[in-house]
Amino acid sequence: MVVQSAPATAQTAQPPLAAQAALQPPVVAETVPPLAVVQSSARGNGVEHFMQALADPNERVRSDTVMQLGRLRVQQAVDPLAATLAGDQSPAVREAAARALGLIGSPKALPALQRAAQVDNDREVRHSAQFAIEVIQTRP
Repeated sequence: MVVQSAPATAQTAQPPLAAQAALQPPVVAETVPPLAVVQSSARGNGVEHFMQALADPNERVRSDTVMQLGRLRVQQAVDPLAATLAGDQSPAVREAAARALGLIGSPKALPALQRAAQVDNDREVRHSAQFAIEVIQTRP
């Protein structure tokens, strides 16, 4: 006795290619985090969260954020803090940025601090920028 296998039926047929594509999950390209995020996450302090908070619409959040970056002495925050010092609408945030740059102590911050000490329209910002300059210049 010879047994033959049953021919393929509609139950075992593959769906059309268009239907197969629709069933597949979308391909998502892997994103590579910026170097600053990789470096900061290695510190374990959530520094990347602070860097993002520099753009928060709340003045108090921005002010607290720049001070925290200064207290942590986050070197990769020098450029973002210099930009905050030069361009934030809030004098309180700019003044905090000047103080934070002084805490970090990087000579890289000197041009931004010198500019703020000379041309910022707020007296407290100018004062804090000048003080930060003196702190940076007197460090060994």
